[in-house]
Amino acid sequence: MGTWQELHAESDSANVSSSTTRLLIFQLASLLSHVVTLTDDPIEKSSNRKS
Repeated sequence: MGTWQELHAESDSANVSSSTTRLLIFQLASLLSHVVTLTDDPIEKSSNRKS
């Protein structure tokens, strides 16, 4: 069993890593939506051309 200070330090690092993960996920999501917006129009045009 660790001391209260050790447990507290562990939860602090867990909070840091979870917020970092959240930030990474947010950046990935915005990057994905940006890529989708970039590629959306050409795909629509080519599919319209085919049909």
